[in-house]
Amino acid sequence: MNKKILSTLAYDEIKQAIYQYLVSDAGRAELASLEPIADGEKIREWLDETKDGADVLRLEGGISLPKLEDIAPQMKRLEIQGTLSVRS
Repeated sequence: MNKKILSTLAYDEIKQAIYQYLVSDAGRAELASLEPIADGEKIREWLDETKDGADVLRLEGGISLPKLEDIAPQMKRLEIQGTLSVRS
């Protein structure tokens, strides 16, 4: 998508408005790399995930999200089907 379209859509302003709600560095990095897409199937998947989150918020009053550290190492272990352990 070209810069004129993104400007017309106020895309950067929308991303900036979302930024204040992010509690993790991973979320901030994902938002920074986010760009519009035209893949209908992926859009439907994301809308379903958004609806699930909205339902949790509406029915359960939300969920508590603590300030998260960088979880990249743990995600890498899960990708290779490793196990997670708890530090004591």
